[in-house]
Amino acid sequence: MALFTANGILVGETRFRMRGIGGMPSGHVPNAYQDWMKTQYSDIGTVKKYERYTKEGGFSWLLDVPELYSRRAPGNTCLSALSKRAKPSLRRINDDYIVESIDGDYAHLKRIDEEGETLVARALLPQEIMEGIKPPI
Repeated sequence: MALFTANGILVGETRFRMRGIGGMPSGHVPNAYQDWMKTQYSDIGTVKKYERYTKEGGFSWLLDVPELYSRRAPGNTCLSALSKRAKPSLRRINDDYIVESIDGDYAHLKRIDEEGETLVARALLPQEIMEGIKPPI
């Protein structure tokens, strides 16, 4: 999953530097995560049937690497969020969550108004994020 996160960030950075558009990771990392899901639940032959840069055909060149089509051990929160095609929104996170802890590439966010914790990739949050605060916009 980290490889797909990096790919989403690099796609945004590359588009920004080459075309002057699309540099925010939050615009590209969610598509990369959807591509990662394809490697967990599908096979390369099925994905290659569809045109690239579509929902079914995926967006990342990583989908052309057969070795990545292997079920890993993702957490249930990760799988349920991705299967609902949830795209993170910093405004929603800012309004409803506090950063409980930061663990490497992930931030554990605690909902303010109800029970539950959410795991979010750090690449989707502002770089200056710290524990114990609401994520800034």
